[in-house]
Amino acid sequence: MHSLQLTSGFNSFLRLLLLLLCIPVDASSQAHDPNRGMLCGNFASFTPKSLNDGYPKLNLDFSVLGNSAREDSLLEYAREHHITSLSLYDLYPVFRYNDTPNSDVNGVKLVELLCNFMNKARNQYCITEIGVAGGIDSFFFDVTSDTSIARQRIQYSPGLTLDSALGASIAQSDSALHFLLTNTFYQGDSLLPRAMLMKFFYDVLFRQSGVCNYYFDYLCYENEWWNTGGNFPTSLQDLQHMRTLEANYNATHTHPLRTSVYVRSSFGGGVDTTQQAIIRQLDGTADGTLPRLADRIMAVHYGATPDGCYTNYGGQIRAYADSLTIGGTDYHPYISTETFPMSGYIDYLGIWLRNKYFNNIFVEERDFYDRWRVENGTNFGSASDNSLEPGGFVYFQSYFMVDSLKNPRLFRTNSPLCTNGSSGDSLRFTYQGPLEQDITYELSIFDNAQTLVASDTGRTGNYPLTQTNLQLPSHYLSRNGSPYRVVLTLNYGGCSYSFADSVIVLNGPSISATSPTTFCQGGNVVLQASGGTAFSWLRNGLPIAVSNASTIIANQAGTYQCLITGNGTCSGSSNSIAVNVLPNPAIAFTTSCYNSDSAEIRVTSPGARFSWITGDTTASIIASAAGGYRYYVTVTQSNQCQQTSYKSFSVPIVGFTANPHISTLDGTRTICAQDSFLLTPTQYCLGCLYEWNYNGSFTTTYGNYNVHPVSDSSFQISVHMISASGCDGYDTATIRLYQCCPAQDTTILGSDSTSHFTNWTGRTISIAGDLVVNTNFTITNSSLLMGDNSRILISPGRTLTIQNSRLSACNALWGGISFADSTGLLILSGDTIEDAQMAIADSAGSRISVTNSVFNRNRQSIVLYGSGAALSSVVSGCTFTCEDGNGLPAQTKDGGYAYSGIETSGLNGWTINANQFRHLYYGVRSENSSITLQACAFRHMRRHAYAYGNARAASYTWENDGFGIYSLNQSGSPVSLTIQGSSFTDCGYGVQARNSIQTTVSGSSFDSLRYAAVSVVNPVAVDVNIHDNSITHYLNGITVSEPRLASSTTIRDNTFSSPSNLNTSPLYNAAVNWSIKLQNRLPGVTTASVSNNHMMDQLKGIYLNGCEEVDINTNFIQLKGAGSTTRQYGIWLVNSSNCTITDDSVVTTSPVTDPTLARGIRFESSTGCSIRNNYLLNLGSGINGLNFCDLTSLCGNDLWNCARGLDVFNITIPQQGDVNAPQDNMWRNIPLANRVVGSTANGLFLKFYHRYTQNDPNNKFSPGNNFIVQSIQSITGLSPCSVPDTLPQLFSEIAEQIINDSIVFLVFNSENKWFADKYAFHLLSKDSMLMNQGLPTDQQRQQFFDDLKLRNVGEIEAILNALNTENYLQAITKLISLQPDNTIEQNFKDVLYLVEKIQTELPLSSSDTVLLDNISSQLAFEGGPAVFIARAIIDVEYDDELTGPLLRQLNNLTDVPDPELVLYPNPSSGKIIISKDLADFGSCRIEVNDLQDRLLLSTSLNQNEAIWEEDLSGLKSGTYLLKIYCDNELVSYNKLILQK
Repeated sequence: MHSLQLTSGFNSFLRLLLLLLCIPVDASSQAHDPNRGMLCGNFASFTPKSLNDGYPKLNLDFSVLGNSAREDSLLEYAREHHITSLSLYDLYPVFRYNDTPNSDVNGVKLVELLCNFMNKARNQYCITEIGVAGGIDSFFFDVTSDTSIARQRIQYSPGLTLDSALGASIAQSDSALHFLLTNTFYQGDSLLPRAMLMKFFYDVLFRQSGVCNYYFDYLCYENEWWNTGGNFPTSLQDLQHMRTLEANYNATHTHPLRTSVYVRSSFGGGVDTTQQAIIRQLDGTADGTLPRLADRIMAVHYGATPDGCYTNYGGQIRAYADSLTIGGTDYHPYISTETFPMSGYIDYLGIWLRNKYFNNIFVEERDFYDRWRVENGTNFGSASDNSLEPGGFVYFQSYFMVDSLKNPRLFRTNSPLCTNGSSGDSLRFTYQGPLEQDITYELSIFDNAQTLVASDTGRTGNYPLTQTNLQLPSHYLSRNGSPYRVVLTLNYGGCSYSFADSVIVLNGPSISATSPTTFCQGGNVVLQASGGTAFSWLRNGLPIAVSNASTIIANQAGTYQCLITGNGTCSGSSNSIAVNVLPNPAIAFTTSCYNSDSAEIRVTSPGARFSWITGDTTASIIASAAGGYRYYVTVTQSNQCQQTSYKSFSVPIVGFTANPHISTLDGTRTICAQDSFLLTPTQYCLGCLYEWNYNGSFTTTYGNYNVHPVSDSSFQISVHMISASGCDGYDTATIRLYQCCPAQDTTILGSDSTSHFTNWTGRTISIAGDLVVNTNFTITNSSLLMGDNSRILISPGRTLTIQNSRLSACNALWGGISFADSTGLLILSGDTIEDAQMAIADSAGSRISVTNSVFNRNRQSIVLYGSGAALSSVVSGCTFTCEDGNGLPAQTKDGGYAYSGIETSGLNGWTINANQFRHLYYGVRSENSSITLQACAFRHMRRHAYAYGNARAASYTWENDGFGIYSLNQSGSPVSLTIQGSSFTDCGYGVQARNSIQTTVSGSSFDSLRYAAVSVVNPVAVDVNIHDNSITHYLNGITVSEPRLASSTTIRDNTFSSPSNLNTSPLYNAAVNWSIKLQNRLPGVTTASVSNNHMMDQLKGIYLNGCEEVDINTNFIQLKGAGSTTRQYGIWLVNSSNCTITDDSVVTTSPVTDPTLARGIRFESSTGCSIRNNYLLNLGSGINGLNFCDLTSLCGNDLWNCARGLDVFNITIPQQGDVNAPQDNMWRNIPLANRVVGSTANGLFLKFYHRYTQNDPNNKFSPGNNFIVQSIQSITGLSPCSVPDTLPQLFSEIAEQIINDSIVFLVFNSENKWFADKYAFHLLSKDSMLMNQGLPTDQQRQQFFDDLKLRNVGEIEAILNALNTENYLQAITKLISLQPDNTIEQNFKDVLYLVEKIQTELPLSSSDTVLLDNISSQLAFEGGPAVFIARAIIDVEYDDELTGPLLRQLNNLTDVPDPELVLYPNPSSGKIIISKDLADFGSCRIEVNDLQDRLLLSTSLNQNEAIWEEDLSGLKSGTYLLKIYCDNELVSYNKLILQK
């Protein structure tokens, strides 16, 4: 050990430090080293010695050095990014093994390779600086002999023999350094790492100097953790030693050497004192106390975005602005640009650079530089600050990063341009290149004939604070020259880099007017659209019902716009044109008698000019011509619009002075309907005629008119008074009739008030009109007979108390009780309120107290609007019904039915207690209200009567089928609905909550529900909690529509029994009889848990459609079993990914032999699901899988006595388990041949790893010996079924096969392939990191993604994302431009268009529902995922496995395969092994046919052998049928796939 030797060495270090203190330093000087740098990781990689006869050798598959293509790629990347400084890592073995035999590359030694690279970098790629990096001991590894690892730590470091003169110089100036260089150190010695570093730098500078004329510009010292573990003093000593080497080198070489250091920042928000001390040591202090130890400081900044790179390191930033330092050291931010997380870290900027097309390092630099200037403020540029200039940045590079970040985008344009004629968009540029000063640029624009149409040159200037340092001019480009090529060339002082981009100019959508757009009423203007092939016109944002024409005639005022499509990205909305229709003047004539033979005719039209036929231009004229005459006048408004009209008139006029006025003889216009009465005009003139109009019947008198009412309602009567001279007058009167109830002790007619009465007790009162409560008034033990439409109005501040009384109508419905404002009070106790239109209407937010009362046969019983006073209202112990005296349903007085018991609006925080509701459409209906119901009972909620047309269209009106509680929220803010301890019997819906309602239903009972017990729709940003309820006899139990919108959904601890088809609608295939149903129109992440529910005597248990990441656990489901012929399902997932089904039980009481009758768990087109530890007993099929279900796992499931264990159809799933992780599914009392049965989409085996012996009927873990299953025994390993799920694998073997197009599907190949492509594309679009993992497959994945992104698969993914984020404009624009290539894509276009209509609250037409009906009835993998969306919209379900057409197609393909025939491998590249016991047969042959059953190959078999090998390499890739004939009969067959 050499630790004791350090003391004398440290004294030498102090002497050298004192020497350096004497070196004069110009404190005012600023260092200027703006070279953009790059640290080159993985620069030299070696293979283990054992692979090269015991000698180290470059691994050219990974090394940059020695691989000319990778060297050029690295240097080209540097040139593109204006990088002029390189720091090379991993050079230690290059110098150590330079002279080792067999280490050369094609005869070129390692150091010479390095030298050639450096010369190429300087001479061809404008690299001006090259440094060598070294530092802590992780830099120094030996090339190992172990083939399992690439390198290992160095075990010892031998001493060097120094040049005598150089050694003497070093010994004199730095004896500690001389000690480290000349002595041998071993593993475990604390000085070993430092000795290796100093020896490495010595070798680099002196021992190899002059070979191939290379030289280094600087030494880079790296010690990332300066401020931890006591590293600081040691690092300072290392730097002093490096300064010694630098001084000796510079004394003998003409090219100066400099020292660079690499440090890591602190994370503090303020100035870190340790960091500040480091900076002072490195930079030196202005007072001369400390010398400068470094010429350049590279300070690491980690962050996943430019913002993170800067803001996380504020403490370090301020440390570099230390007023005590000399300020002569260059500051270089060091940014890591790895393109995928390494060692668990994700804060590398490379992720940001890779994920956006226009991100580049120059954008990051500008962000950092702007923040640097702002933070340093006025101190920036002072003598004591460390300078930061544009370009002074350093980046980390690894060999697999370069290609993914090449071709930086130096500018962006606003292409495509949408233009018309000589106007439109100009080509504009956003410069995103380097910010250094004096970079010259050339901008050239070429048209489609490669003719230069525009060019610009210039140079970059001083970088300002708020704008870019390069302003590229904009250019107008015509349509004729498109597409254009734009080339920007930057000249980097001898090196240049050009970036080209295409610019497309399209005729943009526009409309124009062929004439003025402002005209008078009756005129029009023709509007012309251009820039597309399809035109949809809008006025004021609404569609105009015209044909798809490019022109329209506009004759109505409004803002016109056209949605123009068929022109690529320039499709869209046109400019707007406002059409202004000026009104023609309104002409109103008045006449008055002027004298005995003349009359005045006056025109009323303010602000107008007049031109009479008489030549007069005044507003009035005097008519005096004898006989009848028409007096024409033309009126011109100030807007120049005209109107001509006339007044017919005759003279002379005799005694006409005024209009008449109709009155009854007693001066009123109010009577009882039974009476007749005399009407008289109050104005009377001699010789005048009076024309009376009553009910369309005209009667002419010279005065009065006797009326006999012909109806029971109020009516209008009019009189036209005409003088002998033609002057006339009019009057119209409304005669109000009241139905007066006969033989009462008091009748109130018209409008009266309580101020005329004392309190009523024991009275019978007939009210024919309005009773105004303007005093505090009490009605006790009385009967109020209410006339038609009569009302009781409570005045402000007054109280009406009614006790033990009855209010009812004597004829038709009466109005009800209402309030003038919020200060009134109504108290009801023990009353009966009947036959009202709205028994209590509180639209003003007043207070009511209603207890122990009955509301019967009212259209609406209680309607409350929100206010503070209303919150203290009480409704308790009441009954709301519509029934006769026998308790049977009855009609209201107008022949209708009762609508609601209680209605609320805007009432937040009200509680309803202990009320009963019967025979109503709505028991409680609330809008925009937060309410709580406790101990209420709802029975016999009335069904609406509907005429069903299209079966699916009926499902929309079906939702109005008798609600116990209906809550609707349209306020835009969440409200709540809480239901506790209530009962619901014989309702359409027990509870329905729609739109952002926090719903809690607990402790309640539901019986005989015609549609659903609890229905929740669109629960946006709220919690849904339904628990501890009892539900029996129901069409559906609990349904949640669009649960993806909820914050959370919890359905737990509910009991269900005896579902029934109580609905008489013709929806024979509706998704009914589900106890729990969660359904999204658009698939999405659904935060939901369905747990511990108990379901007895079930047809269908739990159903999910389009729900991702739902947890279903510990539920018990007992199906009806063989006692019912209806298909039964325990749990069914449809199009629902990443769900978990754990610890559930699905059973029947007796075994089911039909595998299609009772299914335990079904997963259909659902990927990434975990089905584990479930108990499945006596079922037709324990688990049932359909279609594409990659990454779905089955683990630890216990299948007992099922006709089939796992029954699959057209399935694609990965292998289950592996050699170290048996899946532990148990198949009890199920024959081997029935444990796993069905068909796979790709013809491959389903691989199951399991415990114990294969194909042993006594081994419950064996999946059997069916022809589709490969049973693999797992001797060891812990089953994953007993441990919690980990994160699912992101990319599977199946997904990789989709990417490289090696997967083949036996049936419906194109449809299954579409599903597979969509699935893989969705994975990549969700996580772009999958394309940047530094793996050989990255490029293939990226190419796959880029290809599909431009095709309809990518467009559909973008449309789904737009709809999920409610970007409806983007969704509809993309839908319009989508051009489907197949049925799947056409269905997507049709269905997503309807989804957009629904989500924007537009109604669906009958043709829409017919379209949905047709799509939903298609097979899912023929019609695509849109089939599931259509089924969710109209709430239907189909069992695709049992659909006839599919089974017929499969049966036409082949006969039943032979489970005992073994083909291996399958798929095969050519050679196959066949195994089959044929010992009982005579002569046998094997035939290979294509799928059209055409014979391709025939070979004889020796039936006495059990295994044969056949070479089918002469056949091309595809699917074939392999058949075995023995004694000329077909004895066996199977499908075979060849993949080459």
